[in-house]
Amino acid sequence: MRPAFDHFILKVEIAANPEIRVFGNWGFLRGNYTMSMVPKAGGETIKYDGKYLTIVEKQADGSWKTARDCFNSNVPET
Repeated sequence: MRPAFDHFILKVEIAANPEIRVFGNWGFLRGNYTMSMVPKAGGETIKYDGKYLTIVEKQADGSWKTARDCFNSNVPET
């Protein structure tokens, strides 16, 4: 992701109501996001929207940490 941060100002918004399921020490979050990328060198803002799935694992201290994270865009490649 470093090239994206080097060349763009990124803004990501996660939908307010993700689907959340918990099974023992594992949690699953699924939802939608929007993202805009503003070129630091100037130019038009690039906009994306998509969906994500995050798997979290409960730690011994009771906190939750991300174990896996996957996302993809709904916007076709150009």
